Amino acid sequence: MAVSFKTAGAGLRCDGAMKSPDIGQAVQFLAANARVVDRRSYERLFEGGGAQPVRDAVAAPGAGQFQGLTSLLTRRAARVCR
Repeated sequence: MAVSFKTAGAGLRCDGAMKSPDIGQAVQFLAANARVVDRRSYERLFEGGGAQPVRDAVAAPGAGQFQGLTSLLTRRAARVCR
């Protein structure tokens, strides 16, 4: 027999309608706090920006965690393309 882990009365609960996100505040936050790669990704996904600025940000020496990513992807691509 399966044991139910649902408790009595469980369900969605909220005190009212969910508020819409304030996109303007999100954009301001990105402009003030995000890394270049994050800003370029946002522009690409939500503002119709090009792919090249994202690629440039990923390849930039100051891209943080992405520094090793390009060499890893290059090595994998080289193995796949042999």
